Amino acid sequence: KSLRDILDESPVEPHQNHKAVDLLNECANKEYKLIALSATHLEFIDIELDGLHKYFVDVYSCIDDFETAGKPDSIYDKIVEKLEISSRELCNIGDNKEMDVDNARSAGCQAMLWPDEFITISR
Repeated sequence: KSLRDILDESPVEPHQNHKAVDLLNECANKEYKLIALSATHLEFIDIELDGLHKYFVDVYSCIDDFETAGKPDSIYDKIVEKLEISSRELCNIGDNKEMDVDNARSAGCQAMLWPDEFITISR
C-alpha cells in the first residue's frame, strides 16, 4: 500500500493550519519566491501540501533530493546554490528550532520559528 492509501483509510482527517495558509497568502501577495523543504520523503510532502503546491516554486525533500537525514546546516548551502542566491537572501520559516532555525542561521540564512517568532512580514 502507498502512504496515500493508508491515509485515505484513516479515520483521522488531515487539516491545514489556517494561520500558515494566511502566511502563504501574505508571502504570495508580496511576490516572495517560496520553496518547501522537508526532512521527510516527497510522497509525504505531497500529502502534507495538499492544495498548497500553488504557493511553491519548488519542493525539496532532504532525504529524496539530497540523500541527507534531517536538515543540517549544509542543506541550506545546497538550497542557496540551487536557487542561485546568497544565504542572507534566504529566510527559513519552520517549526523545529534546531533544524529550521539554528541550522539555517548557522549557514548564514535568516530564520524564524513558526509560530513563536512570527508576527508579520514587512517589506
